[in-house]
Order: sequence, then C-alpha cells, then structure tokens
Amino acid sequence: RRGTLLDPFGSVRPRPSSCLALSLCLGAWSSAASAPGLAEPLPLEPAREDNPWPSADPPSPGPSPMQGAARSELRTRIDRALEELEQRLTESVRLRLMSEVPLGALLSGGVDSSLVVSVMSRLLDRPVQTFSVGFDAPGPYSELPFARRVAQHLGTEHRDLVVGASDLIRELPALVWHQDEPVSEPAAIPTFLVSRLARQTVTVVLTGEGGDELFAGYPKYGADPLARRLAR
Repeated sequence: RRGTLLDPFGSVRPRPSSCLALSLCLGAWSSAASAPGLAEPLPLEPAREDNPWPSADPPSPGPSPMQGAARSELRTRIDRALEELEQRLTESVRLRLMSEVPLGALLSGGVDSSLVVSVMSRLLDRPVQTFSVGFDAPGPYSELPFARRVAQHLGTEHRDLVVGASDLIRELPALVWHQDEPVSEPAAIPTFLVSRLARQTVTVVLTGEGGDELFAGYPKYGADPLARRLAR
C-alpha cells in the first residue's frame, strides 16, 4: 500500500490530490453500491477460469462479461462514491482542525495517516507538524522511510524517533500505569513514545486510526467478494 500511495502511476512525485484519490479508491468499490440515492447494487463480474475471483474492479484488458450500460453505470457509481467520500473526509478533518491549542498528526507513511495529513495540508495555511516512530530492528518493521517520504512530499514539519528493545522494556511500567491495565497491544508502546514526542510541541494530534476498517486496508478484506458470492 505504501509504495502504491507514493507512486500510483509510475510518477516519482504525485500531486497531493493523487494520494487522496488513490486512498479513496480503496473504499469506493464497496461504497459505490450503497451510496445514497443509488439503485440496487450491480452484480459482481462473474469469475472466469483464468481468474476465479469475482470482481467489481475497473475494466481490464481483454473480453469481459460486463459491457455497455452495466459497466458505464458502475463507473458512474464509483465516481459519485469517490466524490462523496472525498467531501466527507475533508469535512471530517476540517472539523477536527478547530482547536485553541497547537495540533499536529501522527504519520506512519501508510495510506490512512498519509491521507489525513494530505487533507490537513490542503486546509491549513501553515505546514503540518507530523511525528513518526520507527524500530531499531532488522527487516521491514520500521515505517520511518515511508513517513519521511510523505512528509517531504507534503512539506510538513516532521520529527521522528527510533526505539529499540531496551526502550520498550524501560517504558513498559510507565505505559501500564497510564493505561491502568496490562498492555495487550504491542503497538501501544511505540504509540506512547511518539505521543510523548508530539506533546513537546503540540497538544492534539490527528491519526489514521480506523482507516483500515473503513477502507478495507487489511488483507482479509480481499476475500470479501468471494465470501459474498458464496453466501448467496
């Protein structure tokens, strides 16, 4: 997802609106059929031998059973859904920018937080303060490279920190004390640390929490078209 966000059509530096449109597309396919005022949902494109997954995706090369008016109506629904989603997201962010204290955003470099920061950048007349946390560990666990690329692209005032195993062990008692319960989510520790970093300059932060549920960000959502077909 992160690579696609930053380079959706092979360009090195897409416009901020490209980031917004791409992110909204992730939820448009499921939202298009249920947008207010629209007719009953269109049936999914039937599975073919060379592709067993039913699809409501945009046209692909080669023959397709969905032609003519049906495909045109689907495209119309998707366009209307995208327009409404962009309006609702923009308004949601705008309402949360009403603050009497300094505010910023937690930025991971993923679709969700990058979308929020992109909208904030369009609405504010000053650079957004963004904050990220990464891990001092081998492998693709640190999100800092992605966050830094988005921050540079959107021109934010960016700060980040790198945490290691010793930091996690040292901060665990403090986090348990603040949460009033044992820690059950490993991500709570880096979130606690990056929040403490953000508090040095801002009082409120916007995040991308909940975006995966709204925009089908988890891999399990890839099975949804097949599950709906089997449930008939």
